[in-house]
Amino acid sequence: MNINPKQDSNIYFVAVGDVHGYIHQMVRLLQGWGKKNQQSLSFVLQVGDFEAHRHLDDLSTMDAPTKYKQLGDFSDFYTGKSKLPFPLWFIGGNHESYGFLDLFPQGQEIAPNINYLGRVNSIELSGLKWVVSTSSVITTKEALVWFSIHKKRLAIKLTSTVTKSVNPSS
Repeated sequence: MNINPKQDSNIYFVAVGDVHGYIHQMVRLLQGWGKKNQQSLSFVLQVGDFEAHRHLDDLSTMDAPTKYKQLGDFSDFYTGKSKLPFPLWFIGGNHESYGFLDLFPQGQEIAPNINYLGRVNSIELSGLKWVVSTSSVITTKEALVWFSIHKKRLAIKLTSTVTKSVNPSS
């Protein structure tokens, strides 16, 4: 997948972890950085525990102790009440609503400017190659079963990516 939100010579992005549903706070912090440095972000790469909970029912598929199951801000973005000022791409962490995210195993935009990368994926963002992701909360045994089921698709993706990077004419 090739995604190029902005095509210019300067790419500014940030990797953010453990937002835990506090998306408005993340946006305020990143906009503060942008204002201070007079730069705009090409995209944000969120590396787990984003917590894309649309509604209270999503919390039932979140793997976390009850005391940590909170709705968070994602519903504001999902319903269109709020919008991110930059594209965000995220991988699933151990505190996600996999009942919702598993509807999109290949990943896709799940709200305006908010993109789930899927269970296993590789994409190009703003000319940066090989942004590779894996999302899951599984045991080693489950991972082996999941990998054996999906290895053909993964091998095809990796082979085509490697071929393209090795052979400049393709």
